[in-house]
Amino acid sequence: MAKAFKIDMGNQSLDNVGAVLLDEFHERSVEVDLALTLCIEVQQALRADLRLVVMSATLSQTLTDTLRQRMAEAEGPAAVVRSKGRMFPVEVKYAGAPDGGRFGLEKAAARTVKRAMQECQ
Repeated sequence: MAKAFKIDMGNQSLDNVGAVLLDEFHERSVEVDLALTLCIEVQQALRADLRLVVMSATLSQTLTDTLRQRMAEAEGPAAVVRSKGRMFPVEVKYAGAPDGGRFGLEKAAARTVKRAMQECQ
């Protein structure tokens, strides 16, 4: 999870915020758990209209159940939305080091893209 969470101490009730989204929640940290706890407290004490969204592509069922229970205690039933993802095969090929000199990287990138396009035809 990106550590870009910033608390505006002058706006503790999050007056100008309609929703708080915590993405990649499976990457647990003290900061993210604290952010969720503080948001739930703001929701309970000051902002019943504040929406909380917790997202993760790989959240375990146990953590999903725990979050659902914790959020339900704060704001009522919490919806769980599931979306089936698809995986596609990926093939990794080494294109070699770029030639030295001016524009070596750009030329190597252009060659590699051209080769990949030819292989896909």
